[in-house]
Amino acid sequence: MAGLLGWIVLIAYILAGREIIKRLQTKKAKFIFVAVYLLIPIGDVFLGHIYFYSLCVVESGQKIYKTVELSTEYFLQAGDLDQSRRDEWGKYPIAKGGELNQLKLKERYSYTSKYDKDYSKIFHITKVYGIVQDEKTNQILGDATSFVYRGGWLENIVFEFPSGRWCPTAPTDIGYIHSTLEERIFKHIK
Repeated sequence: MAGLLGWIVLIAYILAGREIIKRLQTKKAKFIFVAVYLLIPIGDVFLGHIYFYSLCVVESGQKIYKTVELSTEYFLQAGDLDQSRRDEWGKYPIAKGGELNQLKLKERYSYTSKYDKDYSKIFHITKVYGIVQDEKTNQILGDATSFVYRGGWLENIVFEFPSGRWCPTAPTDIGYIHSTLEERIFKHIK
């Protein structure tokens, strides 16, 4: 329903613009009006992209503050059931060996993920932030930050689910920087 309303508003906007242009006397006034009138619905896209990409360069990525060496009990052996997750059929996957034992890890360390959908309401940017913390000392061992840009205001009105642009992008994409954070912090003592 919101999409239909968006299209109606867009058509009315175009028709109103045509009527205003007809009433303007000079070519210069018409040119200025058209430039401003076109920037109203899409101007936030340009500024939003600039802000989004600056966030990607300056703030996104992984930061490892401290690596921790753990004993064998914190790692799964080949053939163990990984009871911290399930596969697409709802079964516990079988470990290949060397994966972190998430259940054991949670006894002392925590991974907290936060989604700030309103990080930038004006430019429709969401911040995804995850931290790994030692619960005993409250020390932050590492963090991962990524951003999602959901387009300008017009795209958000017209489309029910606007396409998102993520950063960082390949080869260290959004899933990668969050899913590998613990692997980069916790090392196996051999």
